[in-house]
Amino acid sequence: MTAARPRPALALVWLGLVLGLAGCDGCSCEQDRMVTFGLDAGPRPGQSAPVASVPALGGTDGGAGAWVPTPARALPAGTRRVELSGHALELSDGDLRAILLVDVDGDGDQDAYVLHTRGAAAAPAAGAPARTPGSAPTQLVLSLARVGPSGAALSELGQLSAPAECSLSTPRGETLARSLVSLGADYACPTGPASLTLIATLEAQPRLAERLTLLAPAASGDGASGAPEASGSPASATTGALTADALPLSVVLRAEDRNTDGAADLVARVMLGTEGDHVSVELLWLNSASGLSRDRAEPEATLRTLANAAADPLTRQPEVALRGADRVLALYTALCSEGGAARVQLGDVRGLPCGRSRGAGKAAAVVAAAHAQAGDVFEAAAALARLEDPGLTLSDAERRMVTRALGRAPGPRGLSMRKLADVTARAGLDFVDEHHVQLPGGRVVSLRESPPTPTPGGATMAPSQPEGPAAPAAPASPAPTASSSAPEDGGVPAPQGNTTDTPAASNLPPPRANAGIIVDPSGRFRVQRLGRGCASHVVELTALDPILHGPPRVAAIAPLASPSCRGDTQPSLEVADDGGFAALGWAPQGLLLARGAELWVVPLTDEARPAGAPFQVASGSLPPAPVNGPAIARDGTRYLTALDFGLVLHTLGPEPSVTLLRPAGWAELPSDAPVRGLALSPAGNAAVVQRGSAVYFLTW
Repeated sequence: MTAARPRPALALVWLGLVLGLAGCDGCSCEQDRMVTFGLDAGPRPGQSAPVASVPALGGTDGGAGAWVPTPARALPAGTRRVELSGHALELSDGDLRAILLVDVDGDGDQDAYVLHTRGAAAAPAAGAPARTPGSAPTQLVLSLARVGPSGAALSELGQLSAPAECSLSTPRGETLARSLVSLGADYACPTGPASLTLIATLEAQPRLAERLTLLAPAASGDGASGAPEASGSPASATTGALTADALPLSVVLRAEDRNTDGAADLVARVMLGTEGDHVSVELLWLNSASGLSRDRAEPEATLRTLANAAADPLTRQPEVALRGADRVLALYTALCSEGGAARVQLGDVRGLPCGRSRGAGKAAAVVAAAHAQAGDVFEAAAALARLEDPGLTLSDAERRMVTRALGRAPGPRGLSMRKLADVTARAGLDFVDEHHVQLPGGRVVSLRESPPTPTPGGATMAPSQPEGPAAPAAPASPAPTASSSAPEDGGVPAPQGNTTDTPAASNLPPPRANAGIIVDPSGRFRVQRLGRGCASHVVELTALDPILHGPPRVAAIAPLASPSCRGDTQPSLEVADDGGFAALGWAPQGLLLARGAELWVVPLTDEARPAGAPFQVASGSLPPAPVNGPAIARDGTRYLTALDFGLVLHTLGPEPSVTLLRPAGWAELPSDAPVRGLALSPAGNAAVVQRGSAVYFLTW
């Protein structure tokens, strides 16, 4: 038997395979363009982080065939040094956080887009706590690393300021198209996430194309603790509504040829909210020879589309309309500089220039109408105030929609209104008893006189009763008195403002001293005016007899959101800005004030001096009593406040409620006639209100 001999050809094949495998161990293979970072198998702390091999693009086209996006490789915090095609790339200030390998100029050398930080704090002193990685750098920088004969050189393309008090959590990046790349980072902030993104061209000489920042949500505790909001009415707080300053903001970038010119355009889908509950808009940048140019049709086009959709179910399903309109306003506020709280920033400019928005204007009208129909009085008030925002545009039809909704607001049965008298005095309106009212100027009239007659506006009005000379003032009475608007001299209302010389009827009760002003239980002090100091909203209290009881006193009500002095500064009234507060009455424990649906107490001594910190009455609780004030019941269970679109009846106790009083004919009253005086009947089922130079009587 003859032994088989190995074939020479087969031996040569085995030899070639062995040599090939040995030759590719630990080096770069031209076929795959594989690049290894790091000099050994383990990192040197603070210097180098080994990264697995990442395939590179074959030039700016990414090779033949279909183009496939290439993700950047994230680098851990603390990475200062990597190797690129055998050349060291090292930072002395900041960390390398992401690298996107690409041969930008097609010369066969490996180049890379590099995302790194800059502005790291100096090394901590002995004994000082070490900094948290990613928390100290102040800038996020995009640079291009080129490999040449002399090594790897880094050239900066652009940078963005990192958000304060935030730490870099996730670096990211990818090629968006054959001609665009994006690199950026997500940040973890105390109030929520933020993100920074830099977009650059992918070409032989890359350029920075755009810089996009999404700011973190606003802090929920902005403003002084315990202080009400800065506006006159509480802001809308609809359950489940999207709020621009409280929800996360995210962006997804992609490239597509929108104008079919052969160039990849940039599309950014900005989303406000969580993944399962968000509202979004697509922003477009068209790509041309001069660079990226943003299409200004957005976000307004999307805002209009969303607002029109929100308005459709208003009559049948106001809660659905409200949610949709809230989404539009949240998106408008987050995107547009005109909204006042933009969280999108392009370059160094915060907010997109949206101009006067028709879409946001319609959404604001839908919000106001939906709240009105639902009887949400103070939410409707805040929404109505927003309609006057100069950044919004409303049509006449949208304003009529809101007016109709106010007419459909729930109210007490049998609500009606009639005119009592024309007056010229500005203060002194009060109930003398259940059937008599003291008019500004001192005249007492009977509510039983002059049967009402209908008016074109639908209200029932009695003929005007001209004022006659007031009867001599009676001594001060402990009966309900007072409003914050009062005669300047602080004494008994003078018999002024009469339109005729007809004497008062002999069977009318005499007028009371101090009617229509808020006085303390002893009858020595009164509320003069409300305003704002350097640290808080304040109330000025004066003595009815300054010679006997001294100069005015000033008491703090609630701290300002942005004070200009220390909180312990002696309060003083500097600006006539009541901050939405209205004085209601004076109880033995102190002064009662209303702001929106809130009831506040300012503790005072018998000498009308501060006696403790002001506090808010808990919901469902009754205020201190008995109370002296024309617009509040003696036991504090009911009180009235005024809004531009009607009066508000507040009921306290176990079943608290807020009811809008907007009788037929209210909308026809002069819009420039302010509410000067307001009083609630002793039984709590009637009111008198002075608007401009006329007094009206409401019953329900």
